[in-house]
Amino acid sequence: MPFISKVEFEKLAGASGTRKLIAKLTDEDFDGFEAQAASIITSITSLDVPADNADAPNWVKLPAMWLIQYIYAQGADSKENTETYNNIYDKAINILTNHSDGGDSPARSMTGSMEGCYEF
Repeated sequence: MPFISKVEFEKLAGASGTRKLIAKLTDEDFDGFEAQAASIITSITSLDVPADNADAPNWVKLPAMWLIQYIYAQGADSKENTETYNNIYDKAINILTNHSDGGDSPARSMTGSMEGCYEF
């Protein structure tokens, strides 16, 4: 099952102004592109593909949408479109990398010495 449904994709993509893409995207194409995006997401974040898209973390929806757009646009004919989709791919990968531990918190643990803790 997907990280993002086609309805969620259309809602997010529509808000980003890519209505032409939505109009051309068939259900079969969407399923194939979403599977490729899910593969990228799981390889970076170690998240399991959820049984239901409602169980996917909310933070993964936007990168999933961007990855689907990027995969769809691999046949882009203009340099401007290619640059645009390369930029959204980079943003998606950045978000996924920041969540690579699979947690919902962006906080990272740190270690170091604390001076003065045992001084009396």
